[in-house]
Amino acid sequence: MSFVAIVAVSLLVCIAHWVYSWWRSQRINGKLPPGSMGFPFIGETIQFFTPYTTRDIPPFIKKRMDRYGSLFRTSIVGYQIIVSTDPEANKFIFEQEGKSFISWYMDSFGNIVGKDNFLFMYGDLHKYIRNLTLSLLGVQSLREKFLSEMEDLTSKQLELWSSQQSVDLKEALSTMIFNFTSKKLFGSGEKNIGKLKESYVAFLDGLISFPLYIPGTAYWKCIQKEHESIISSRKRNEFGITWQEFRSMTFTHKVINETTRLANIVPGIFRKALKDVKLKEYTIPAGWIVMVCPTTVHLNPIKYNDPCTFDPWRWKPEELHTGSENFMVFGGGSRLCAGADFVKLQMAVFLHHLVTKYRWNLIKGHFVKKPGLVFPNGFYVQFLKRNL
Repeated sequence: MSFVAIVAVSLLVCIAHWVYSWWRSQRINGKLPPGSMGFPFIGETIQFFTPYTTRDIPPFIKKRMDRYGSLFRTSIVGYQIIVSTDPEANKFIFEQEGKSFISWYMDSFGNIVGKDNFLFMYGDLHKYIRNLTLSLLGVQSLREKFLSEMEDLTSKQLELWSSQQSVDLKEALSTMIFNFTSKKLFGSGEKNIGKLKESYVAFLDGLISFPLYIPGTAYWKCIQKEHESIISSRKRNEFGITWQEFRSMTFTHKVINETTRLANIVPGIFRKALKDVKLKEYTIPAGWIVMVCPTTVHLNPIKYNDPCTFDPWRWKPEELHTGSENFMVFGGGSRLCAGADFVKLQMAVFLHHLVTKYRWNLIKGHFVKKPGLVFPNGFYVQFLKRNL
């Protein structure tokens, strides 16, 4: 068969698949949310992954919200998807975990982490594996073991970076965190960790976005008012961050929440409908995918005043250590990320050593969202030791 014939047959198969999907989408017991399924087979994939640099809601989502409302349908990488930008609908979806919906991930993600990963498990088995994970990454382990190890590693890395002309901050931080976590989870040697990181490199793109602060601003003073006071309150022979000091970093936790709210790398949280589900005036057909869009919730002007502005003061003390329908950077419902506290501890320890011992200058770098956060040409920073 000639190349032209192969291409023609492939196109016919794609068109037939799209026609069947369209026909099937019309034959449901109820009303689908409004929207467009895009071109045959590819759907609206190209529009979804088009890069953008604004801090606002992704243009793909915002345009369709304005046209169709808080619930709309689309097709991305071959999947029929209902996109939810409605906090109440999101809450319902998460509450129906294991009943009307199950957690779902795209094949590309499954190929990276493996289909036997506990993220693909459900019910009692998922709960059992999650509890095992928490026994390693839970509060007790963080307090008794990981805190001192994280602090030692952070101190050494900042010391090393300060001797260099510039550091690609995103790459350096993600490598530090990946290596530390891999050793704890898998006990891997340096060679094996290098191979493991290569497999995860796409997944790690945009892992961390760090808000550079400007000396003299109220934010700068507060984060200094907090960490400097912790050091000054220690007894002369005391060294290292204690668990009580970590929990007392109220403003730092506000900074962490605000950073993750604005720079969350997750474009969507996916669930698969186990049966036809009524959601508001619409029906989600069995087998369809629902994508909860965290960005639209985190940038909702009704919940967050001036949502695109970095404002740590917006957080109330009772909101600092919990998730809700308005704050889902670590997932939602019963499947909250088991490593949430682990990540927050790493960020707090890094911030503590950074602001008390170093200054820094931005050399070059910018971000792009597509829709996850990435730094296409790196993000280079020069670290300088402070004169204490």
